Amino acid sequence: MTTFVPERSISILPHLSWRHLRGPADYRVLANIGQRANLADHVEDVETIESIANEMEHPANFDPRVDVLIAEIESRPVAWQRTAWRLQDGQYHYKLAGYVSPGWRRRGIGRALLRRGEHRLRVVAASHPAGFERFLSAYSPAAREGKVALFQSEGYRPIRHFYTMLRNRLDDLPLVALPAGFELRPARPEHLRAIWEANEEAFRDHWGNTPLTEADFEQLLAQTDFNPSLWQVAWHQASGQVAGLSLNVIPAAANRAHQRLRGVVDKLSVRKPWRQHGLGRALLVAGLHALRERGQTEAELGVDSENLSGALRLYESVGFRQIDHGMVLTKPLEFER
Repeated sequence: MTTFVPERSISILPHLSWRHLRGPADYRVLANIGQRANLADHVEDVETIESIANEMEHPANFDPRVDVLIAEIESRPVAWQRTAWRLQDGQYHYKLAGYVSPGWRRRGIGRALLRRGEHRLRVVAASHPAGFERFLSAYSPAAREGKVALFQSEGYRPIRHFYTMLRNRLDDLPLVALPAGFELRPARPEHLRAIWEANEEAFRDHWGNTPLTEADFEQLLAQTDFNPSLWQVAWHQASGQVAGLSLNVIPAAANRAHQRLRGVVDKLSVRKPWRQHGLGRALLVAGLHALRERGQTEAELGVDSENLSGALRLYESVGFRQIDHGMVLTKPLEFER
C-alpha cells in the first residue's frame, strides 16, 4: 500500500484562481472532475451531470452560489468542493466534499481547498445557535488514500467506518416468507410521503442520524434512477401503517461505466414496533428477487460497521460479503481568532 505524506505547504502555483458556481453550465465541469478522480482512485461511484444537477437544484443545508468553490489554472477547472451542514445526533456537523483532478494533485490545491472550505463553514457556524458541539466532517472511501492522509495531517480523525457489501449472484436466492400480519403493497405516488417518513423514523435511533429536509425528499423524487416499482414496502395490516421497507435502485450510469448488472439496496429499515420478527430479512430478500426479475445479476449495499441492530450479521447471513469500506473523519470546529 502506498504511504501518502501530503505536502504541508499551500500551493503557490502560478495562475491558480478561485470562483463560485456559475449555474447549470458548470454541472458538466463538476461531473467530469469527479469522474476522473473516481477512476484514478479506483472508486466505483459515478458522478453524472444529472446527479450534480439534482443536488444543486434541490440544495439541502447549503447555498450552491457560495458553498461550491472551483479551483482553476489559467481558466481550466482542476478541483472543486461543496460545503454544507447538518444537525446530527444533537451536534452540528459542517461537511466538506469534493475532488482534485488527478493530474493536479500533490501541488497544494487540495489543502488550499480544504482550508478555504473550513473558513466558509466557520462563517456558517457563527450564524447557528450557541450551546451545541460543532465538528468539521468529511467522508472518504478508504481507497482515496491521498485524501485521507491530507485530512489526517490537518487534524481530522476517523470516527466511524462503513462497509460496501456485495452479493455476487442472484440466481440462488432463498425464499423468505413475510411474517404474519404484514403485506407487501406497491409503492404508489400517494404513499411516497408515508414511506419516506417511516424510513426517517426507523433511522432516528441510528448513529449519525440527520433529520432530513424537504429538499432531501425532492432530491429523492428527482433522481434519474428513481423507480418505486423496485421498492418492497411492508404494511402492518392491523394498523394500516408502513412497518418496513427496502428501497432498491438500478444505477444505470454506474452499470454502463463498469459493464455490469448490479442493483443496489439503497435503504433497508424496519420501524421499532415491528423489529425482531424477521421482517427485515423478508424485505431484503424480496428486494433481491425484484432486482433479479429486472435483469440484475448481483446486488450491493452499504452498512455501518458498528450498527447495533445486527444489520451486518443479517447481510452476511443472506450472502453479502465486504468489498470496500469508507470512513467519516472529523475534528472539532474552532473559530478563528
